[in-house]
Amino acid sequence: MGDKSGLQQVFINLINNAVKFSPEGTSVDVDVRLEVETARVAISDHGMGIPAEDIPHLCERFFRGRNVTIAEIPGSGIGLYIVKSIVEELGGSIQVESVLKQGTTITVALKRADSQPAT
Repeated sequence: MGDKSGLQQVFINLINNAVKFSPEGTSVDVDVRLEVETARVAISDHGMGIPAEDIPHLCERFFRGRNVTIAEIPGSGIGLYIVKSIVEELGGSIQVESVLKQGTTITVALKRADSQPAT
């Protein structure tokens, strides 16, 4: 069970970001894994990456990484804040992994509606 509109907003935003930060001619990868109680969706780009010191702040309202600002990539810094808010409202979590000049993977984990509690 979930918020269809909210989930659409989450994944549209994450995929749009991955495309925006990927160099032309590279791919954006989407990996879906169903676990016993959780569905995980990882969206990866092969772009500029995020400095380690910026990762803890990515989901803060209006935050933009220094390398993004320097590269003059347009954006408001609100998208990941909204993504995190929706995911947490649905009882899920968001994880960011990134390597400079190699890319970023953002993973959303959500409880499966059809899962049975572990016994």
